[in-house]
Amino acid sequence: MRVSIVVNTYNRAGTLARTLASLSQLRYRDFEVIVVAGPCTDRTDAVLEGWAGLIKVRRCPAVNLSASRNIGIAAASGEIVAFIDDDAIPDPRWLDALVAAYEDPEVGAVGGWVYDATGHAWQTRYIVSDRFGNSRVDLAADPTGYYNQPFGAEYCSLLGTNSSFRRSALLEIGGFDEEFAYYLDETDVCLRLVDRGHVVKFAPEALVHHKFAPSHLRSEKKVPTDRFQIVKNQCYFAFRHGAPLLGYDRAFASVQQFIEKHAGEVRWCVETGLLPPDALARFETAVAEGLEAGMVRAIAGTPTLLGPDAPEDCAFLPFAARHVAPDRRTVVLLSQSFPPGHVDGIGRFVAELAAGIAGLGHTVHVLTVAADGPDRVDLEDGAWVHRLRVVPQPDRPAEVPGHIWDRSATMLAELRRIARQDRVDVVQAPGWDVEGVAFLRAELPGTLLVTSLHTPMAVAAANHPDWMVDVARMQGTILPIMCLEREAFLFSDGLYANSRAVVESVERLYALRGDLARIPAERVAIVPHGLRDRAPGAQAPAAPIGAPIGAPIGAPIGTGRLRVLFVGRLELRKGIDTLLAAIPGILAEHPGVEFELVGQDHLRDEAGQTTSEAFLARHAGAPWLDRLRFLGEVQQEFLDPFYGRADIVVAPSRFESFGLVFLEAMMHARPVVGCAVGGVTEVVEDGVSGLLVPPGDAVALGEALRRLIADPALRRAMGKAGRRRFRERFTAEAMAAATMEFHESLRRRRASAGPLRPARPAEAGDFAVLRRFGIADFWHTQPLRRRIPEPWFEIALDRWIAALACEAFERARVVRASRPLLVLGAAASLPAAAAILGSFVPMARADLPRRGHWAAPGMPAREPAVLGSADESFAGVVVLDPVRGDAAALGDILAELCRVVAEGGLVCLAVEDADLAALLARAGEAGLLVPPALHATPAFEAEAGGVRFVALARARDRLLGPTLPATVRQDRRSSAGRRLLATGTTP
Repeated sequence: MRVSIVVNTYNRAGTLARTLASLSQLRYRDFEVIVVAGPCTDRTDAVLEGWAGLIKVRRCPAVNLSASRNIGIAAASGEIVAFIDDDAIPDPRWLDALVAAYEDPEVGAVGGWVYDATGHAWQTRYIVSDRFGNSRVDLAADPTGYYNQPFGAEYCSLLGTNSSFRRSALLEIGGFDEEFAYYLDETDVCLRLVDRGHVVKFAPEALVHHKFAPSHLRSEKKVPTDRFQIVKNQCYFAFRHGAPLLGYDRAFASVQQFIEKHAGEVRWCVETGLLPPDALARFETAVAEGLEAGMVRAIAGTPTLLGPDAPEDCAFLPFAARHVAPDRRTVVLLSQSFPPGHVDGIGRFVAELAAGIAGLGHTVHVLTVAADGPDRVDLEDGAWVHRLRVVPQPDRPAEVPGHIWDRSATMLAELRRIARQDRVDVVQAPGWDVEGVAFLRAELPGTLLVTSLHTPMAVAAANHPDWMVDVARMQGTILPIMCLEREAFLFSDGLYANSRAVVESVERLYALRGDLARIPAERVAIVPHGLRDRAPGAQAPAAPIGAPIGAPIGAPIGTGRLRVLFVGRLELRKGIDTLLAAIPGILAEHPGVEFELVGQDHLRDEAGQTTSEAFLARHAGAPWLDRLRFLGEVQQEFLDPFYGRADIVVAPSRFESFGLVFLEAMMHARPVVGCAVGGVTEVVEDGVSGLLVPPGDAVALGEALRRLIADPALRRAMGKAGRRRFRERFTAEAMAAATMEFHESLRRRRASAGPLRPARPAEAGDFAVLRRFGIADFWHTQPLRRRIPEPWFEIALDRWIAALACEAFERARVVRASRPLLVLGAAASLPAAAAILGSFVPMARADLPRRGHWAAPGMPAREPAVLGSADESFAGVVVLDPVRGDAAALGDILAELCRVVAEGGLVCLAVEDADLAALLARAGEAGLLVPPALHATPAFEAEAGGVRFVALARARDRLLGPTLPATVRQDRRSSAGRRLLATGTTP
C-alpha cells in the first residue's frame, strides 16, 4: 500500500525541520510526504524550500487544524493517509506497523502508541472515548474487540499525532469537521468512522515520540493559554454526538464536570506561577463564550466537511530523501558522557561515530547518563540518544565497583527495552570504566559486543601517583577496574582500537601476549577517529584540500600577538607540568607571544592549590604573566573559535590512545606540537604536520615551540599539510564506514565459525579461589613467560598471592583472635592485599609495621633488616614479593619467618626459582610442614610468570628437645633451616 504522510504546521519551523528529517529513517519504502502550512510568520518557508521537489507543499489560509488536515487529504495520493504532528518523531518502524494492520478490509483507522516529551514514558497507548468527548488513555489491554460498535456509548479512538486512515473511508465521511479548529478533531473522525461500520485498530509497534513544542495555544510549560477552543469543542462534541442518543441532561452534566476539572487546573497553575493572576478571569470568559458557541453550532447541525470535489488529481511523489541502508543494522553505542555540555574525548568520539553511522542509513542508539531530570530519548543528528538516570542495582557482583556496575546494568536494562522493539545487532562500549561489564556477563543472543580501546586504567593510574597511595581508591576502584578491563579485552566479540599503539599498550600492560592469550587479529580493528569538518568554509563544495581555512596562519588575530593554544585537562597525563615548565622562558623571550590554556582545572596539590593557582602564585609579578590565560573548561560546541584564532596548538600528553585535539587543530589548518607517545605518532607526521618531542621533556618542548614561533612559513606549511591529512584520513564518514565494515566482518566470522568469544574456564580448584576474590579473569589465560616489570602487574601478582594465602589460612583453620597476620610487601601493594586477607580470613587482621618493612635478599631494600617482633607474635605471615636469590638466602628468610609465627600458623610465600621450590618441599625436616593441597597448580605457576606459591605450616618442635630454652630452640631451628636450604642436608 502507498502511504501519504501529512504534516500540518503553523509557526514551528525548528521542530518541523526535525520532523521532516526524521522521516528519512522510515523503513517502509512506499510513501510520500505532504506539508500543509498555515499562515506562518516564522522561517517555515525557508525550511520548506530546502525540501523542494521532495515533498508536496500546500497552504492553509486559516489557523485551523481540521481545515489543514482536509487540505492534506485532498493532496494525498496514497491509499493510507497518516498524520503526524510537526513536533513529533516517528520510530523507524512506524509505517510498517500501521500498514500491516490494514490487511483487514474492515479496518478504517489505525493508530500507534505515543511517547510523551521524554521519549521514555507513555503519553497514550490504548484510547477509548465516549460520545461526550471524554477519553480514557490508561487502558492496559487492547479494546479493539469491544469498542467498535456503531452508535455505541464508547468507541476506540486515536491521538492525532499518531493516526492513520484509509483515504476512501475519510472521503466517505467527509474528512475532518472544520468546526474543530483544535482539540477533539481526530476523536470526532474516529466516532463517525465507527458509526459507519469501520474498525478503529491499534498497532502498539507503531511508535511516535511527541515532543510537545509550544504553540499559539500552549506555553513552554505545556499549559494551555487560551481554553476557548477547548471548551467550545467539548460542548459542540457533547451536544452533537452525545445528547441525541444519550440525553441532553447527561450532556449538560458531562460538560459541567469537564469545566470544573479545567477550572481546578487553572487555579493550580495560577497558584504555582504557571499562569498569570488574571488567567482565572480569562478562563471564565472563555467558558461563557465557548459554551454559547458550542451549543449554537451543535444545534445548527451544519458541519464544515471535505467536499466531494476537494480531492486533487495529483501524482504520487515518492519520498526520495528516505535514507535506509539495504543491509540496515541496529547499533547501540555506550558513553557515559555525550554532547551537549561538558564531554570527554570518548563522548566526542561516540557523538561523531553515531552521526556517521546514522548517515550511512543504519539505526543508532546512544545510551548515556542523564545530567538531571527524568529518563528521556531524543533523535539527535540521526541517532536516538537515551539519557538515563543511573539506578542502584541490588545484585552487584562483589568484584565490580558499585558505580561501575550500577551504570552498566542501567544501560543493559535499556538495551533490553530497545531489543523488545527492534533487533539489536551490535553493542559497542568503551573500555574506559568498563562500561560494558554488565553486557559482558549477560546473555544477548544474536548481539555482538565490541569493546573500544581508549587510555587504559593501567596508564591512567601510572600518571596519577596520588591514586597509587590512596588505599580506598586502589582496593575499591583501580585494581578491580584493571581486572574487569582484562575481562572485557578477553571476552568481547571484538576490540575496536583507534591506533596500533593502544593495542600494543593493552597487550603489554594486560598480559595479553602469548599463544593463547593474544586476541586473534580478526577480532581487532584499528579505525582512526574521525570528525565532521567544522572549519569555516569547509562546507563550500569548491574549497579544495589545502585551501585557506579561517584566518591566515601567522597573521595577527585579535591582540596582534602570536597565540599558542592548549586544550585538555590540567593534569599530569596531559603534560601540563611540562608545558608550564616551558612557558616562562618562551614568554620572557618573545613579547609578541601569548598562551591560552583551555581545560578543566580541579586537581589540587598538597597545599590545596589548583594547577593554575600554584603556577600564578610561583610567578606572581612576572612581567609576562598577562600573556598567559587560564580559561577553564569550555564546552565542545564553543571550542572552534579558539582553534580558529590560534597560531600553534600544543598538547604534550604523556599518553594518548589517539589524541582528538590534534585532529581539531589539523581540521583548522593549525600546526601542532605534541609528544611521540601512544597513538599520537599515527596522527601527526613529525616534521610534516607538526613537531613531536619526548614526553616530559620541557626543554625539547620549548625548542619545538620556539622553532614554530620563529618561522611563519613553517607554520603555514605544517598547517596546510595537517589540513590535507585530516581530509584524507580522519573524517567522520571514513570512520563510520570502517566501523560498520568491522562489525560486518565479525558477523560473517560468527556465521561461519561460531561464537567469537573464547570460552571461560571452568571455575574449579584454584581458579575458583581467584574468581572468589574477583581476580580470576586477570590470570586465567596463557601463562606469562616473562617477568612482569610494570608496577600495576606487580600489584596484580600481590593480589594473586594474597588470595591463595587466604584460601590456605581458611583450609588450615588458622583462627587466632589474639594474634594478627603479618603482611610484608611494597607500600603500593599492601592496601589491596590487606583488604583481601582482612576481609576473608576470619578474625584475622593485616598488621602493616609502622617502623618499616623487612629487607630480604632479592627484594627491595627495606629497614629494619630483621622483623623486630617477638617470637610467635603472629598467626601467620604472608610475603607478597616473590623471594629470589640462592638457597642460603632462602634459609635465612625462612628461619626469620618461622621465628615469629606461632605453632600451627602458616608461612605463605612465593618463589621464582625451581630449585628453591624443590628445597621448600623438604622444609618439614626443619620443623615446617608443606601441605601439598595448598600448592598452586602448574597452570597458576605459569600464569604468574613462573612464580610458585607455597604455604608452610609451623609444626611442633620434633627435631629439638622440649627441655631446651625457647631461644636455644629457635637458634637451633634457624640453623637447621639455613643448613637444610643451603646444602640440602640436616645437621
